[in-house]
Amino acid sequence: MKNAIVVSSVAEKGSGNALAALQAGAVEVISKPSVSYSIDDMAVELVDKIEAAYSVNVKKLAERKALASQPKK
Repeated sequence: MKNAIVVSSVAEKGSGNALAALQAGAVEVISKPSVSYSIDDMAVELVDKIEAAYSVNVKKLAERKALASQPKK
């Protein structure tokens, strides 16, 4: 399993698409540049997200997700 960052024009923060990407295994979702969000802003944010994603233990995250989805006793 690889660390994935989704960059999307349809997955704005908190949207259903962003949540679906995270549930599918993405470690981060950021919006593509737009009129109010420049490529310079995105570049700074993307560098920060890449550095953070590098440190995520995706295997451990998947194990915790599997445990959390088990029915409670």
